[in-house]
Amino acid sequence: MITLDNGTPQGVKGATMLAALAEARIFNVLVEDDQFIVEEACDYAFSVKLTREQLMALANELLLMAMVTPTATNLPEHHNAH
Repeated sequence: MITLDNGTPQGVKGATMLAALAEARIFNVLVEDDQFIVEEACDYAFSVKLTREQLMALANELLLMAMVTPTATNLPEHHNAH
C-alpha cells in the first residue's frame, strides 16, 4: 500500500502509485483501443489520448525528472511559484 501526502493526517492510499494518484483525484490513466487516456481526476473535464510511444516518452520524462535534482532554473514556469 502506498500513502501519498495530501496535507491530511491520513494521506491518500492506493495499491499502486497510479491508484493513489487517482484516489487523490490528480489523474487517471485508462486504456482504450491501443491508446492511453490520461485525464485529470477532479471533474474529468480535461484529458488527452496518448499512443504507446507517447506514454513511454512520458514515462521517460518522469524518470529523468526523478533523477535530476530540481532547481528553480530547470522547473517549468508554473512550478517556480511554489
